[in-house]
Parts: sequence; C-alpha cells; structure tokens
Amino acid sequence: MIAQKIAAVFLAVFALIPVAHATTLDEIIEGARKEGNLRGQWGQNSFGGSEGFQEILAGMNRKYKLNLKGQYTPGPDMQRIMLRVIQEAAAGQPASTDVYLGNSQAIFDGLKANLFANTTYDKFIENKPKPEGKFNAIAPAGTHVAFATTVVGIQYNSNLVKGNDVNVLKRTGAPVAHTVVEEGTVLHMRYAAIPKNSRAPNIGALLINYLMSAEGQELLWKHDGMDLHLFPGSQTKRELDILRAAKGKIVTSSPEWLASSKNYAETQKELEGILREGGK
Repeated sequence: MIAQKIAAVFLAVFALIPVAHATTLDEIIEGARKEGNLRGQWGQNSFGGSEGFQEILAGMNRKYKLNLKGQYTPGPDMQRIMLRVIQEAAAGQPASTDVYLGNSQAIFDGLKANLFANTTYDKFIENKPKPEGKFNAIAPAGTHVAFATTVVGIQYNSNLVKGNDVNVLKRTGAPVAHTVVEEGTVLHMRYAAIPKNSRAPNIGALLINYLMSAEGQELLWKHDGMDLHLFPGSQTKRELDILRAAKGKIVTSSPEWLASSKNYAETQKELEGILREGGK
C-alpha cells in the first residue's frame, strides 16, 4: 500500500512537468515565455560555467525579446550528470537540468534509457548545418543536436592546460599549442538534448536554437575554444581543412558511431591504459 502511494506521488509530479509540443520557432518562444525560468547544470569548466550560462541567457532574452530568469548549478562530469537525470526520470522526479549539454558517450547512455523528448528541431532551428556524409548534427529522431566540435590532438604543456583551454589561451598569446595527428584524429562532438522530465522544455529548445546561431557559436568559441565544424565560418573547420588537405583520417565520435562500435567500453579502457602508459 505504501509503495503504491509513493508511486502515485511520483506519477503526479511527473504529470505536472510540461511537454513541448510546439513545432515552429514562434510557438517555442511563446512556450518559453510561459515557462519563464531555466535551470541549467553542467561542469564549471564546461561551456563557460556560470558566466557562460548568464551570457547565454542574456543573449536569448535579447534575441527572442524575452525576460527569462535562470538558475545555474555547477555539476559533476558529463556522464555523472546524465546518470543523475536518468535516475531522476526513473523516479518520476523533475530533471536537475532543463536542457542537457554534454558528450556523445553521455547522449548514448541517455538514448539507451529512452530519456530524451522527441523534438522537431529540423522544423524550428534557424541555422541548420548541412550533413557531412552519414553524420547529421540534428538526429533524425529529434532526440539530440550536435552544437560544437572538439578536435582531439596532442597538447603541449598538458600538465598545466586541459582540453579546449588550449584554443582559448592561444588567443591571449599564452605559450601553449596543440597538434592533430594526421594518421587519425577523433572529433568529439558536444550535444544538446531535452530530458522528458525537463520543467522547461521550450526554453531548452530555444537554448539549443540559440547555440546553433552565429552569436551562440561565438560564445562557445570564446569560453571553450569550440564551435561546430559543419558551419562554413567555423574556427574548428579551418583546422580540419588543413588535416583533410594532408589526407588525414577523421573519425566523428557520435552516439550513432558508439552504437555501431563493438565492445566500445572495453576498447575505451584499453585506449586509456595505452595513453597512461605512454605518458610515463
């Protein structure tokens, strides 16, 4: 009896969570206006952290003539945040973050848990990039959108500088650099998706549209040294064009690619071990 009551409470809470049925940008904007508040959670070192969150929110308010409020909470790494949202959804609780921003592995985990709302991104995203071979930034099922690319290479001074901080610091004249490996370079994509238990799915959808805009891409480059290589003016595209000219092999790490890779988890652990041994 107690278990039934608890389940009923969870179902009641879940029923109160709004669902985005809008299909046009105008409908998304009006839905966002009614929701009013965005809750965001990702690592402080990702996407500009709290500063990036405030800049994104301010940019959305200017661009779409809104007065949205926001609450940013620093979170753990991308996989742990995804696990948290999956657990919240399973318990019938609202998501800690109204829109998820993270890597392909976390999106892969979310897809296995059937976490994401099917959204008509292809209908309302204004700045839609063209597909590249089999890779499409907008998932055909409407579950997730790739909004930025990181190029995995060899970093100099890597004990002091991590990840895409290299690209950010290079522009300040700092003595750091990185190089891509022509024999094989992996593009690690950054994705956005709206959990089914989001309390503001329309604002989440609007944020994704904003990140795909020229202004949003500039913010991503400013804070994280990344943007989407599929856009013609992309900074990342310039680096990849040099690699392609040298006939370098490029692999795009996407949820779809991970799903097609046999024994992915075992292979990932083996590669991590090789890299650790190589660093000694």
